Amino acid sequence: MGCALFFGACKDLNVSPTDKLPKTIFWKTAGDADFALTGLYNYLYMPGGNWSCAQYYVFAWDTYSDDAFSQHDYGGGRSAGSSGLTPNTKAYVESYYTNNYKAIAAANHFLANVDKVISGDKLTRYKAEAYFLRAFNYFWLAQLYGNVPIVKADPFTLDYTTVLAKNTREEVLAFVKEDLDQAIVGLPDVAYSTGHAVKGTAQGYKVRVLLFEKKFAEAAALAKEIIDGNRFSLNDDYLANFYKPAQNSSKEIMFSIRYLLPNIAHQDVPLVAPMHRWKGYMGTQDLINEYETNDPRKTMTWFFPGDTKAQGWPLRGTVSC
Repeated sequence: MGCALFFGACKDLNVSPTDKLPKTIFWKTAGDADFALTGLYNYLYMPGGNWSCAQYYVFAWDTYSDDAFSQHDYGGGRSAGSSGLTPNTKAYVESYYTNNYKAIAAANHFLANVDKVISGDKLTRYKAEAYFLRAFNYFWLAQLYGNVPIVKADPFTLDYTTVLAKNTREEVLAFVKEDLDQAIVGLPDVAYSTGHAVKGTAQGYKVRVLLFEKKFAEAAALAKEIIDGNRFSLNDDYLANFYKPAQNSSKEIMFSIRYLLPNIAHQDVPLVAPMHRWKGYMGTQDLINEYETNDPRKTMTWFFPGDTKAQGWPLRGTVSC
């Protein structure tokens, strides 16, 4: 009787984890391609390494310059300014390297396996999005660190006991442009609206790469293609670029990180909290001086002595954190 009860209570403990999908049971259906592609975009929400600063609060990089100051050291600019950059520097200096290579590894795995479950136009588009996101990450690495290893292989096939040699910045930038060219060919030529990269997104990033390389004639020619395509244009309402719902349909936005409540929220819930209430990012006079004369965006962005209700001063309301 005891033996019967013992065996009757046994359960199979060799079960799949509930919080992740093992590669042994993945890449079986077309739905897996959707999960994996969503996962590639998920790396855009990575933390920035200190406090609650998200990695792609790109304006935090200004705290590494004379344009802004962060009393709470968001992004690490205050520490870098006082102590210098070393191999042990944390915050953005570390997070971009670590997180971008994680994103690249995910893109490499995706590109090596997605054709197992989808084909045709859908495969072309999905791979093009992966090429864009891989280029997006490598471009950051090239800008910030210069010479870095180019890794193209599925991470599950790599020998992690081997130290990879660094490629030159020029080689990395050439690889970025190769990926962007494949993205441009495969992405849909439509307006940006869903959070997924489109042809103009990849073209726009290639323009940025060419500008970084000081290849101004090539950059201008490609930028004209974007303009002539009439998918994007400057927004007549500058402020609408920053507020929903108008933000969602702004033709000025070519790519953005979409935060979708309640599942995906800014790490600092409203940006106004770290920027104003906590004085997390404070612009300096040097930044103000960089605006050209009569640029209307200056008074739309900053308060000045003498501002009244017409300019939105005093700033009222409460912030939930």
